[in-house]
Amino acid sequence: SCAGIVVPFILGTCLTFYLYPRVFHTMPKDRFAAVALFMGAAMCVTAFPVLARILTERNLHRTPTGALAITCAAFDDLSAWCILAVVVAIATVTSVKMAMVTVALAAAYIAVMFLLVRPFLRRLEIIFDRQGRLSQPLVSIIFMLVLISAFATESIGIHSLFGAFLMGCIMPKGSQFVRHLAEKLEDY
Repeated sequence: SCAGIVVPFILGTCLTFYLYPRVFHTMPKDRFAAVALFMGAAMCVTAFPVLARILTERNLHRTPTGALAITCAAFDDLSAWCILAVVVAIATVTSVKMAMVTVALAAAYIAVMFLLVRPFLRRLEIIFDRQGRLSQPLVSIIFMLVLISAFATESIGIHSLFGAFLMGCIMPKGSQFVRHLAEKLEDY
């Protein structure tokens, strides 16, 4: 799994030495590191949803090989998104002081998400279990949390996509609550 991240990342970064003068020649020379990191991150992103769908459709997701493949792909995807978040943060900062502020705010944001929002989501799951259905207020709260999380990361200086992504990561796993929520949001 780690080789699936490290090797493409190194190859993508090395590819930048060839592509930078040809494709990115209009960019300032001091942005080479950001471009190299982005190229590395872009090369190590996997198609996790596609793999999951293929394994599910062929009933391979419950086999040992399918479980190993999905676990490795999930780890690779999570790692790639974290790398991409760091790359975006590096590319958008203009000074070391600003970078340190971004890192500190990102750490605080992650702490809030795991220490406050995650227990709150568990309470929402309890409400769902009591009601036996996913009410409109619960769905609205989930949407608001996703949007607030996305806004928080955008305000910190990290792309809003990562806020929404982390919100999905801290959702209670393997429960009826998440399955019903996924059914409601699948088309959306």
